Amino acid sequence: MSDVWESLTVPTMGTRLTLVGGAQDRPRAGVAARLRAVADELDLLAARWTRFDPASDLERLNDDPRDTVPVHPLLGRAIAAALWCRERSGGLVDPTLGAQLVAAGYDRSFAQLHAADGRDATTSPRAGGPRPDRPHVTVTADHRAVTRPPGVRIDLGGTAKGLAADLAARRLRDLDRYAVDLGGDVRVGGTRRDLPQQVLVAGPEPDAPAIARLTIDRGAVATSTIVRRAWRAADGTVAHHLLDPRSGAPADTGVVQATAQARTALEAELLAKQALLEGPIAGAALLRARRGGVLVLSDRTVLEIPA
Repeated sequence: MSDVWESLTVPTMGTRLTLVGGAQDRPRAGVAARLRAVADELDLLAARWTRFDPASDLERLNDDPRDTVPVHPLLGRAIAAALWCRERSGGLVDPTLGAQLVAAGYDRSFAQLHAADGRDATTSPRAGGPRPDRPHVTVTADHRAVTRPPGVRIDLGGTAKGLAADLAARRLRDLDRYAVDLGGDVRVGGTRRDLPQQVLVAGPEPDAPAIARLTIDRGAVATSTIVRRAWRAADGTVAHHLLDPRSGAPADTGVVQATAQARTALEAELLAKQALLEGPIAGAALLRARRGGVLVLSDRTVLEIPA
């Protein structure tokens, strides 16, 4: 990496964003200012896309009784990306499960949900039930209007995180080298191709050590896990944020964490979630057919999947 190497870590989107960039022909202050501008932009996206603020663009859409609703193009773009993920995954990664997430207990931000002892005893998970079909949702070509059945609530979830990491990468692409880490969605690149980066994959438990090491020249790595964003209900059961649309309940497939590599963070996020929801055999086959990845099974067996 070049001598001019700047980094920034800030909270955003309910997680942590780390930006790193370097360029030999730029002043340090210029690189640092670029990283700050990107972080500020992602904060604005978070405010538009969150499900936990009644004043957000997303919640105004969710609460609107009309079939077709005008939206800010940044929200429309995020919904279009989420619908692309639903199509690519055969319906497994579905942004129209907002009501089911609320029913399962994920009705506030995780910071609010997670009690001081790590669990929230006031929330009772309730499965929303399987859905025989997928609600028909469309976004106009200019991303300025969304049509969906009234009552369908959209949750952008991890796909928004992947898209945001890609947008940040676009803003940094003229640097010699950059890295974006948005809550485990990692995107690296830059104008120099002789600076491969190593990405450590942590285990599913908080503060777990690395279980794998991936080396990438450019592209993305994303990890999806059902272990960290979980809570215990009053009846003693544990719920988490990743629903299986086939049941409407928190997913239980034998895989507790999946890591995928792809060209973009959005695609890596999609593949990671799809692999987790597919289960060990189909999930491993999915990753093997792409750029490879890592699965952690319920018994904590680690499977490194080559491409």
